[in-house]
Amino acid sequence: MKSLADAGVRLRVIGHVAGFAPELQLRIHAAEAATTNNTAVTLCVAANYGGRWDVLEAVKNWQAANPQQSVTELTEAALAQHLSTASMPELDFSSARAVSNALAIFCCGKVPMPSCTLPMCCGPTLTKPSSTKP
Repeated sequence: MKSLADAGVRLRVIGHVAGFAPELQLRIHAAEAATTNNTAVTLCVAANYGGRWDVLEAVKNWQAANPQQSVTELTEAALAQHLSTASMPELDFSSARAVSNALAIFCCGKVPMPSCTLPMCCGPTLTKPSSTKP
């Protein structure tokens, strides 16, 4: 956490955090709180996360905030405000490289590098890592 905080990284953990052990929940919340004002980049970790879970929770949260309204009145924009990613910018998948980079980060947890051996990181021409160190 110190390295992330020193680099200005804001940590966000999305997902059903309440499903984790209480000690882990405390650590997650403490890490998020310690980095909440960092602005260099936001590292979003999806842990115990599912899209259906997120939509269901968003509907529940919207209904709690709007008890007089029927769920048939729920709009996409209103739902989006209650998703766990509501405070984050929309992902831009307008280019194949953006999709490739996002998948690489999702799969291996690393920013794509020329030495990466995953096809989605390096494209059609794979290069071997120059070092075997992790």
